[in-house]
Amino acid sequence: MSKQNVLAMLLAGGEGKRLHPLTQQWAKPAVPFGGKQRIIDFPISNCLNSFIENIGIVTQYRAESIHQYLSDAKHWSAGAHAQRGQTLLPADRLGGEGYLGTADAIYQNIDYIDSHEPEDVLILSGDHIYQMDYAPPPLGSPRERRKRDDRREKRRLGGSEPIRHHEHGR
Repeated sequence: MSKQNVLAMLLAGGEGKRLHPLTQQWAKPAVPFGGKQRIIDFPISNCLNSFIENIGIVTQYRAESIHQYLSDAKHWSAGAHAQRGQTLLPADRLGGEGYLGTADAIYQNIDYIDSHEPEDVLILSGDHIYQMDYAPPPLGSPRERRKRDDRREKRRLGGSEPIRHHEHGR
């Protein structure tokens, strides 16, 4: 996963029923956290600090609260990173009744994903609070060796992708 060819899809459309008093006004990712920040600041910051600048932000419930907050980029980012490569993808942009869940949100935005031609797609929750570097593992790591072996196997099979059932769910 080269950082330059990664597209992050940030799922920020949930209702957040357990935070009900707060989510009456805001989408869960737009709920204030620790003063000036919002919950969505954490995954965006993790992406930018990992040099992943192409971010599709998928919104649905109370989407206007996220859109309004992110329209003023000074809250979470300064300088060159401010909103570069970030696209808001509201559920109503396609004219339907909204997303039917997380997989449907990705599926309905497959045209957006394809238009970026990413090598890897990083799917993240917009309401998790943690710090993480999404940088790829070192070249000699087991994961990188497995990717190299997959590429060799793909060439051997004439372009079809090897199936690794044991990796599903990781």
